Amino acid sequence: MESMAYKAISVMLEKASRNPEGLTDAQKEQLKSLRAILNKALAFSEHVAWEVHWRVEKFLSKTLDDVLSSGEKPYEVCEDVQNIILDTGANEMLKLIGGVSGATAFSAANAKIYVGSDSTAEAASQTGVIAVTNKAFAAMDSGYPTVSGRTIVFRASFDDSTANFAWNEAAVTNGSGAGAIAMNRKVASLGTKTTGTWTLQLTISLTSV
Repeated sequence: MESMAYKAISVMLEKASRNPEGLTDAQKEQLKSLRAILNKALAFSEHVAWEVHWRVEKFLSKTLDDVLSSGEKPYEVCEDVQNIILDTGANEMLKLIGGVSGATAFSAANAKIYVGSDSTAEAASQTGVIAVTNKAFAAMDSGYPTVSGRTIVFRASFDDSTANFAWNEAAVTNGSGAGAIAMNRKVASLGTKTTGTWTLQLTISLTSV
């Protein structure tokens, strides 16, 4: 009986790693219950999950202003979940929590969303998007990031002349250029941009489990 349960869990975890969006609501609840059990078994004092949702909306208009003024609806929406928190990003966030001098906030004035064409697997030791030439960033859209309860939302828009390449990776940073620190990195095939405006939104929620 135990071996059968272990096999069922293993199959579910394998499916989740390959296609998390393909899980049923019941399977997701089973995995959450399993996570809570594992947290307790590992004696974690605080059980917190970093839950992430990525959303790309694709428009034909050349700028976000054109999209907003016309009320245009996206012709395609791509969504994915989760990412990896980078070592440097985790360190910067802890510095911000501790009020350490020199740390830079992921604020409306500083935060950027980078996209790139490299599909190298995520690893915590990375420092942001990996692409050398096919990469670009955009500043926050007006009013972002937003914070409500345990959720923060970052959103940036890439206009007609920006980031026209395959979007295979993304990251949120606290600036641009060599001095910027990336909070996270996501690898997913979000499509190839050749024209128009694409908006990338990242939602992060901290939930107790």
